[in-house]
Amino acid sequence: MMALRKLLLFHIASPGPPSLAVQNADQSDSDSFISDDSSCDNPSTDSPLSLESNVPCEDKSFKPRVSPAKEEWDRRKTQNDEENEFIDELMTYEGLEEVKRQFLNIKSMIEVSKQSGHRLSSGRFNIVLQGNPGTGKTTIARLYGKFLKSLHALPVVHWTQEELSGTQITNKGPKEVEQKLTEMVKTTGSGETSGGVLIIDEAYQLVSPYAGSFGRSALDIILTFMEKEAGKLAIVFVGYKDEMEAFLQHNHGLGSRIPYTMDFKDFTNQELWMIFCKHMAHQWTEGVQVEQGVGGLYMRCTIRRLGSGRGRKGFGNARAVQNLLDHIAQRQARRLIEEGESGKTTDYHLLTKEDLLGPDPSMVLDTSDAFSELQKLVGLEKVKENVMALIDSMKMNYQRELHEVQPLRISLNQVFVGRPGTGKTTVARLYGRILVDLGFLSRDEVIFKTPADFIGDCLGKSELLTKNILEASIGKVLVIDEAYMLDPGSPSKDYDKYKAGIIDTIVSMVQGQQFEDRCIILVGYEDKIRTMFNNANPGLSRRFPIDPSQIFRFDDFTIEQLELILHSKMRDQDLACTDEALVAARGILNNALATGNCTNVGIVDRALDTTIMNYTKRVSRIKDRGANPKIQAVDFNPNVSKILKVDYRTDMEGRIHHSLINRLMRYQTSYQMAKHRRISLNKAHLIPTRFLFRGSPGTGKTTMAKFMSKLFFDIGYISTPDIVEYSATDLIGQYLGQTRHKTREKLTDAFSRFLVINDVHHLLDGLYETQALDELAHFLSQPVNRRNIVVALSGDKKSITELMKRPNIFTVFREIIDFEDLSPDDCITLLGQELVCNEFGEEAQFAENPDSSEYGRIRKLFYKMQSMISWNNAHDVKHLATQVMVRFLELNNSGDEKKVPPTSIIMDCMEESIMQQRGLKTRRGSQDCPEKNHRYEELYRGSDPYTFPWSRQSTSPSPPRAPLSSRYQPMPELSTDMGIQPVTRTSTNETWESAVSFLPQNPRTRAEAEQFCCTVRDERKNSMKEEIPAKREEGVSGSVWNQVQKSIEDEKTEQATLEELDKELQEAGEALIQATKDELKTRQRSHDQAHALYHDYNLRLQHKQKIQRALQKMGTCELGYVWRRVGESGEYRCAGGSHFVNDDEINNMVEYEA
Repeated sequence: MMALRKLLLFHIASPGPPSLAVQNADQSDSDSFISDDSSCDNPSTDSPLSLESNVPCEDKSFKPRVSPAKEEWDRRKTQNDEENEFIDELMTYEGLEEVKRQFLNIKSMIEVSKQSGHRLSSGRFNIVLQGNPGTGKTTIARLYGKFLKSLHALPVVHWTQEELSGTQITNKGPKEVEQKLTEMVKTTGSGETSGGVLIIDEAYQLVSPYAGSFGRSALDIILTFMEKEAGKLAIVFVGYKDEMEAFLQHNHGLGSRIPYTMDFKDFTNQELWMIFCKHMAHQWTEGVQVEQGVGGLYMRCTIRRLGSGRGRKGFGNARAVQNLLDHIAQRQARRLIEEGESGKTTDYHLLTKEDLLGPDPSMVLDTSDAFSELQKLVGLEKVKENVMALIDSMKMNYQRELHEVQPLRISLNQVFVGRPGTGKTTVARLYGRILVDLGFLSRDEVIFKTPADFIGDCLGKSELLTKNILEASIGKVLVIDEAYMLDPGSPSKDYDKYKAGIIDTIVSMVQGQQFEDRCIILVGYEDKIRTMFNNANPGLSRRFPIDPSQIFRFDDFTIEQLELILHSKMRDQDLACTDEALVAARGILNNALATGNCTNVGIVDRALDTTIMNYTKRVSRIKDRGANPKIQAVDFNPNVSKILKVDYRTDMEGRIHHSLINRLMRYQTSYQMAKHRRISLNKAHLIPTRFLFRGSPGTGKTTMAKFMSKLFFDIGYISTPDIVEYSATDLIGQYLGQTRHKTREKLTDAFSRFLVINDVHHLLDGLYETQALDELAHFLSQPVNRRNIVVALSGDKKSITELMKRPNIFTVFREIIDFEDLSPDDCITLLGQELVCNEFGEEAQFAENPDSSEYGRIRKLFYKMQSMISWNNAHDVKHLATQVMVRFLELNNSGDEKKVPPTSIIMDCMEESIMQQRGLKTRRGSQDCPEKNHRYEELYRGSDPYTFPWSRQSTSPSPPRAPLSSRYQPMPELSTDMGIQPVTRTSTNETWESAVSFLPQNPRTRAEAEQFCCTVRDERKNSMKEEIPAKREEGVSGSVWNQVQKSIEDEKTEQATLEELDKELQEAGEALIQATKDELKTRQRSHDQAHALYHDYNLRLQHKQKIQRALQKMGTCELGYVWRRVGESGEYRCAGGSHFVNDDEINNMVEYEA
């Protein structure tokens, strides 16, 4: 060992050129980790890491290995006086043991053939040389041709040796190849034969898809010459092993014409070390010293790093040695310059530990600017933790190397997942710079690619593009954005061969090891990235860390982090702003987050760009503005004070009922108070975004939605004031599995808008309909969608009430808005309003005199119209107005002296409409006395026609009505709902007796109204389904009866508890709005706890009601008593005690009903 070291040191110190182990290896094209059976003759003493091992400490230095082929050749030269200069040259090369043996075998075969008299004219010496780059294939190919010539293997007079690449042959075409081969084997006029060797480098390119028919045609011509000119021509095919295997399968006759194959294995660590030393001696011609010697610890660590890539496709072997030497020379040059600048003594003939291995990772972080910049980035805590964990692993591996212990497997490749604008590109650049500082990458450069850059236009082109991109990324960071688009898909469905080829090429060329001198980062959404890994080549997951704990997960920025980013960007541009401007900026950022337009830093960039433009316009109009005036709130949001000043009440007055106006005003007040106190609406949920519109057609639901949409737009919940309307049938698919996708698609399309889903009765029955409701509830219950979309389900009372019985729907849609049917007086008012708005004010004067006989007759006709099953409230009134106006124009033209009274035309049109509908069933009660069955009869006379008498604050008579033309605003043509004033019951606990006190004094009218009150009261009692008082039935034991009574008391307690929880929730909400900044967190927590308690308790009671309905349907109790759950036996008994049902029966019934 000492003799070898002396020899190497002699070569290194020698000024003359050394004898190289591999000549011209850099002109050639070159996986298994082969560990040395060697231990720690020189352990590091300067490392703080103590690694214990049960294995005895052995000598791990590299030892010379004797070549059996060289020994045989030396023996043959000594004993048999054999000589061949080309074999002598071959024996000087490191490794290539099998190649050397095959050369000796071929020589023996040729000599034996000559001695035995066998003719060589038909001999075939075609050969395939295959292996990784840098193994000397091209050098040996040239040597092989000379070797054959020296042995006269081909009995020709004129010898020619030519070289072509597969690409050159493809470009030249078949004709030129044929001409060259013909020229090589031609016979001269004197009868002298010609022949030789044709070397085809990268021969696999002849059959690549992008080579087209030219390459295959040329190969066919070559095959013909190989057969026809055997004995005169030898073809040497050179290429990588995997590609050459595919090449040989192109034509079944190809393999039979090639008798020899030489496999060039990757060099062992010992061989790499020998090559390294000789290259080093050749590079430092005046000699060089290595810290701890050329066979010492640091040199061994360097070679083991280099050899860690052995066994994989593309390992560079001798070429990798030269690249490593170049990196070492660069590190040495940087060190020498720094030492010179600091005044230290420099030694240009010394390679230190840092030159060979790079800097110690534990020392780099203190001086790494990239690491400092990463730590200063706002947020990204998980990413910073991942980077730190990776660096800690590198520190540990560095110490393990110095103790000559196998390093832990670490991949520089990473997977970045997150939404746009979360800093993935910035971190990729910093991550690459950190790797450069640590010595794991040789070049400080980041390449950005998308899947489109990898996909070719024909089969095989994608693999070539991928190969070129990967080769160009050596020493750099390669970022593949939206990498999930390389997903080839499931093999059982639409499998994309082009994308599969790209993944396979990446797997074959990328090892994912620590010292690969390349870092690839896949960027995309986590769920799609995981799907790609599941569908792609399994080797991909071994080259990229896909474990959840290893993925670099970029979370969305919070509002506070976005504010910090905004401050940083403004500071970088020397911009200052007022405190009010910061509040306005927070509102802009908060609204962008709430509406789903979350592009993270993109939000800040857009907001700042808009602000600077507004700022420039405003400041340019100020004369004495100073050098750097501050940004104002109006620069961030020109409408910053709009919401506080807009009078929504004035806009809505006369168009929707005052109770609904009050509700919308409460939403506005909550927004203003929360904004003033800087309460996050996203967290407090003070303004609902899920609504149930319950009412008959034409009662103003669409009009209400339009006003609500405008309000929600102004406060920043949605991005447009327009509503989106779908019918429930738009959510239902046509085949199994389509409904959920279709529902999700519709909801996504309505993102950041006010969505109204009409005709919800279509969703009450059927499998597909249930799927639509489930998907609707699931989508809208996601926290990320809470403020990104405002949704209202609209339908009649029966449909909405049935919908509320579904727990998943009622859990999401808790805000119910009732729209009552229009009264006859409302209809007359709306009819007059429509006539006035269309320039028929004179004909609408009848509506201003409620005491006239015409008014009374029109009202009774409206009673009849409303009793029809097809009655649609304002829709029918507007349609009637159109008919009346057309009739006015037909009968009262300017040429007639005698005009038809307007009221006569109106009543004629109404009677015609009633006649058309007479065949249909009545909507409420009998047609003979519709006024007795209408909910709004004379009960409202003498009061505001748009309020309930029991909610009226004063019994004083109403002031006289103003003319229609002054009382109503012109109606914009928005929908048939415009102008409706729905009535919402504001109190349901007032007694009907209080309502009767407002009845008119006319005896006949009062009697009819009293009868109406009784009817409504009975209907209300029936709708409430009051519990029938139960009596103890015969045969019921005392213990059972006591259990039933106890259950009744427990139910009362539960109801009282629910009311108490409801009260606490309301108080918590009010306290939250009034909270100071110091109290905000505590009251927010109290509000959340109260909401959770109320929600859970209410769900339990809803489930009990569901069981109660199922028991009633069973009809087991003939008397219709309410059922109670009694005792611990798990059974239900009717309130009388004699009938019972066990838990299993009722659970099955409830599941069936669901």
